Amino acid sequence: MALWPAPTALFLSRLARRSVGGWPRASTSRSVLTGLLRVRGSVKELGLTNPQIVRGGAEIVEAQTGKVLHGEYLDAGELRLLVEFLIEHHLPFFAEEGEHIYADDGLEKIVVPVGVTVKPLDEMPDERIAKLLVITSDLDERRVKHLLNDIIGQRLPSTHIVKSYRPFLKAWTATSQRKAPSTWQHCGWPSC
Repeated sequence: MALWPAPTALFLSRLARRSVGGWPRASTSRSVLTGLLRVRGSVKELGLTNPQIVRGGAEIVEAQTGKVLHGEYLDAGELRLLVEFLIEHHLPFFAEEGEHIYADDGLEKIVVPVGVTVKPLDEMPDERIAKLLVITSDLDERRVKHLLNDIIGQRLPSTHIVKSYRPFLKAWTATSQRKAPSTWQHCGWPSC
């Protein structure tokens, strides 16, 4: 598996940095909502102090430390079923948990943020997996859509699988759709 360090620009684009950085410094309600695994470097650079929403909304993290304040994780049973299905159908993927990415040897050119470790799939825990990303750049999109939406998606009632639009690859993202109504009330924000 080839691992490439991610340039800082991939965390937050120049446009996002300019937009967020251009807000009045007195504003205390600035946050970033992203599907990205790790934004701490960019958050510190921009001086953001409110909790940040990462991994496509699966986690709310403390801005400066990255400590998880709230997380919605994939159901363990559904995760195992999804992983078995992806392996059986030769769909490359990786899963995110904490500061770790779990991937199989079939993945090439994974962009890995500094400080994040890549571990083999057989070490992946069944719990606290916030997001699973299916890499579809080199695959027939109709086949992928059929497999993920029509077949496996129908068997995973608490897993949300959607096409993910990324500038550097085609992918589908699986996250938990068991969102508690009190998510924002327990996030640690002063306004909660």
